[in-house]
Amino acid sequence: MTIAKVDVKNGSAEFQDFSLPIKFKTNIHDLQGVVYAVSNIPGGTTYLDMDGEIDKYGSTKFQGSVDVFNPKEYVDLDLNFKNLNLPAMSGYSATFAGYEIEAGKLYLDLGYDIMYGKLHATNNIMVKHIKLGRQLEGKNIKHLPLGFVIGLLEDSDGIIDIDMPIKGDVNAPDFKYGALVWKTLGNLITKAVTSPFRFLGSAMGIKGKELEYIAFEFGKSNITPPEREKLDKILKMMDKRPKIILELSGTYDEVKDLEALRFQKLVHIIMKKSGEENIKNARTALTIDMLENVYTELRDDKKLAKLQKKLKEKYKDKEVVYKREYQKALIALCSKMQNIPLSDMEELAQKRAYAVVSYLVKEKGLQAQRVKIKNIVKVANQDNRELRMKLDIDIQSEDK
Repeated sequence: MTIAKVDVKNGSAEFQDFSLPIKFKTNIHDLQGVVYAVSNIPGGTTYLDMDGEIDKYGSTKFQGSVDVFNPKEYVDLDLNFKNLNLPAMSGYSATFAGYEIEAGKLYLDLGYDIMYGKLHATNNIMVKHIKLGRQLEGKNIKHLPLGFVIGLLEDSDGIIDIDMPIKGDVNAPDFKYGALVWKTLGNLITKAVTSPFRFLGSAMGIKGKELEYIAFEFGKSNITPPEREKLDKILKMMDKRPKIILELSGTYDEVKDLEALRFQKLVHIIMKKSGEENIKNARTALTIDMLENVYTELRDDKKLAKLQKKLKEKYKDKEVVYKREYQKALIALCSKMQNIPLSDMEELAQKRAYAVVSYLVKEKGLQAQRVKIKNIVKVANQDNRELRMKLDIDIQSEDK
């Protein structure tokens, strides 16, 4: 049997789900459209073009084609929902995230493509001006950090836009599309919470992993041009996400920063003794005579004589190489003898944090309350050629 055409006028439907902690109910009304080629013949294709209204201010439209005899074999449908009332969805948000929804609007563009049981679905979800209500408790209620995720995703116009493609096998015995959707959404939320920079970066076409830290040369607190570019990208991200707060902790490496500060102190001692004023030429002032003088002032022992004898035996008839290696050994010895108090290390860490804040606030005009220094962090012998000061994201929101 085949029905060539069905005209639908003033159709209506009511959907209720009382299995939720908060009962869900919605009404589709004023449904208009046409259905072509409704058939019970295997392999037949039915075409739909329908639109209607949902509750008081929402609307829906769906178009496409489907094998109504066996939809697992073939579906190609596009569904559009506009201006749905988000508080009506509180039953689902309560069950899967643990919150009621107090206000907001929902827009959905959904596409379902099934071919021989293989599902490829596109889900564009837009949420406008969402406001969470009370947090619910219950045996089967899951709790997700919705407040944090909303602040992470919401732009300056109060809009959250998510693309969430889904794949699956509808012939699988345990296939449940709703469970697949919420699992995908749960994974998305987990990524947002555990790696917010990567999550936001991927959404904005930026390599988020690079934005998780600001790098400094050991012993220094100035921000290099590559790191300024990184901070500019973070600023761009923060401009689009007004609830984001950047958090950072002044950081120092107790091994490599110590080595660098010791060398810097040695250089200043040598410069003072030699009268050298140009810091760029400081290394040229580190002559063997100067270094030997510094060493004997700090420690008068036979170690230098032993060092000279050892290197002369190693580099016989290679005077130039001997002097170079002896000078390097002297620099290492004299540097190691310099006393660097813990306060200097902590001061270096603070200077790094303040340098980032100063660049963002004073030079780039970021609101001061949107960047916070938390504390001082000590790391030990980082496996990098640079000191990496970790950055974190918090959300300016009561609900986290």
